[in-house]
Amino acid sequence: MDSANSPALSGLTANPADWQPHANNIRLSGCHAPRFSPSHFASVGAASVAWTAIEDLSTDCAPRRAVDSASWVEVQATVAVAMGGILMSADDQTSAGTVGLPSPASKPSPVTKWTVGSLPAGKLAWVLGVILIGAHVAVLSRLSSMPFQDAPNHLARAVAMADLMFHDGTRFGGVFQYHFLAVPYVLGDLILATAVELFGHRGGNALWMTLVLLSLPCAMLFYLRVAGIAADARAMFLVVSMFLATDWFFLMGFFEFRLAIAMTLLIFALAQLLRRSWSLGLFVAYGGAVVLGYLTHLSTLIFAAATIGASGLLRLLLRTSSLRREAGLLAPIIAVSLWHFGVVVHYRAAGDVAAAVYKYDTPHGKAVRLGWEFFRFHRSLDGLILVLLAACVIWPARRRLRLSELKAPAVLEMFLLAAVFLGMYLVLPVATADAYYIDVRPLALVSLFGVIAILCLWEEGSLGRSFGSALTLPLAALLVMGNLAYLARHLYREDGSLTQVRDLLGAVPRGAYVLFGHTRDGTDWMMKPFQHADAYVVADRGGVIPSLFSGDGGNPMKYFRYIHRPYTPPEDWYVDWPRPRVQWQQVACTYDFILVSKPFEQQRIGVATTTVAENESAALLSTDKGSCRVGATRAAANSSRN
Repeated sequence: MDSANSPALSGLTANPADWQPHANNIRLSGCHAPRFSPSHFASVGAASVAWTAIEDLSTDCAPRRAVDSASWVEVQATVAVAMGGILMSADDQTSAGTVGLPSPASKPSPVTKWTVGSLPAGKLAWVLGVILIGAHVAVLSRLSSMPFQDAPNHLARAVAMADLMFHDGTRFGGVFQYHFLAVPYVLGDLILATAVELFGHRGGNALWMTLVLLSLPCAMLFYLRVAGIAADARAMFLVVSMFLATDWFFLMGFFEFRLAIAMTLLIFALAQLLRRSWSLGLFVAYGGAVVLGYLTHLSTLIFAAATIGASGLLRLLLRTSSLRREAGLLAPIIAVSLWHFGVVVHYRAAGDVAAAVYKYDTPHGKAVRLGWEFFRFHRSLDGLILVLLAACVIWPARRRLRLSELKAPAVLEMFLLAAVFLGMYLVLPVATADAYYIDVRPLALVSLFGVIAILCLWEEGSLGRSFGSALTLPLAALLVMGNLAYLARHLYREDGSLTQVRDLLGAVPRGAYVLFGHTRDGTDWMMKPFQHADAYVVADRGGVIPSLFSGDGGNPMKYFRYIHRPYTPPEDWYVDWPRPRVQWQQVACTYDFILVSKPFEQQRIGVATTTVAENESAALLSTDKGSCRVGATRAAANSSRN
């Protein structure tokens, strides 16, 4: 097509015709190479991602069988070109000269001695990356209460949805209602609700968290492979991927948003393939990814529009793409945007809580929060880990950090996208109509596109080129393992405290109404694991709380609503005391128990209570129903329970 073989975009393409020399230069080291075929994979996307790891792991290997080295090289070359043919149209294959099977590869020159450059650092990086991902999944999935700030709230909604979808609402049919709507968050909730139904609370939560953890490395490796990034660079990203995947957004329980980041990268990769070779099937997959990304999180739509638009403008300026092609890429995004801003935002029901007003930060606040994505528990330690890992990524590419190299189209495109998302951070408000922490979300893509820009400068064999470069791999692995130990130390402590809160709920009768008082006020940037501890009233005891994210509460989950929302005091009624006005008589009439974290002051609770159970983390208090007025006030308060 018009941009497939453009010299200006040589760094952005992965033409199969260019894979033949790579296959012919394979070193033989006598190790056993497994036999795989792309036909084992069920789809083009899965084949391109999985075969990336297989191809890189098998490089420099020769089978220990009665087959000579030239035959193995021929097999490698054949598979490489065949994989490229899957992602190219017939016209592009003809222009690239790849129609039909390739001619037998010539036998490479034998390796006569071991050198630093011949060390299998690339293969070791792939192995270390897989081990590190497995370690993170194993350690984090053992958390019994998932102490990620918003995660319990999402779990409770999924439990209620599972009951409404699979059991006709036997437990929650009188409290909540669910109707499918093509709006953001619904896809993630459907996945989590199905996982909870199949594997229970803990198993479903662990599966959901694992999917979120794996989404970033899978999507990123797919994009890096499409962009033609060196195998060593892809392997190094796999090593550091878990540091990037367990950022502040992950700890806050913004799991749908973390999936949105992966979906944005997937959409961008499919767009790159379409720019290289347009086909109807690939365009349908691209449009489907846009829709699925929107159903996961609204930010996917916004981020995809910014990414496709900015990169398309650059390519038009470089004359490496056409206006017709870029318009075709924007068409699905525009269509979904018309649906959301023309239909979804106007969907409201009588009695819905008004959405929050817009809130903006000061220039000083923007500067202070610039590294917000990597703030977890201790800013100094978080910053040190970030700087050292950045050095591990940059050091092997240090020789190409020249202006001439940085002006290459592939690198220039990544820096442009990083600048676009940095600009979004600067202009976006902190809070919009139905969400909070809006402005910091683009920072996740600022760091990712910055990493890709550096990886574009890597070359094959960069990890083993020198002793200093070889040291970056073990250093990066140690840093990521240290980061896991650092996170586990804090998370397991908070998990124990949150589990103690859940232990108190054994005294709560099923179906009881419980009000929560969160007494542990912390800094804005730190995760608050107790923020939604009351959600386990719904998940564990089938009870009712007023604070589940729902459409009638001004949240974007318009498909899930309370039938009769109980009286809802301000969420921070205890911390902001005495400013919030709490109708304590309505509390006494509506709620059977008050769950309050420790430490707390009894005088801040304006209704008579009796301690039912307590431990080091919280106390469960029963309300004195004598505090409830007889007559109209009681009838109004109890209307939510009829």
